[in-house]
Amino acid sequence: MFSPPDDDGEDEVQFSGIDVDLYNLEKGIDLLRRELIRLQAPQGTSLLYQFNGREWEEPIYPTTIC
Repeated sequence: MFSPPDDDGEDEVQFSGIDVDLYNLEKGIDLLRRELIRLQAPQGTSLLYQFNGREWEEPIYPTTIC
């Protein structure tokens, strides 16, 4: 998803999604997190998934509390 164009006609990516089917959720989530970090996914990147009928969202980068 792109932002609306600014005054110069430029837009930027606001959101992108990739669908992945996992057969082993625990190992798959860990693998996806490691690979996204290795590929330098932008700050704010999260894994959004469903498990046991519930929706989850986990940031790939650790958060720090100041």
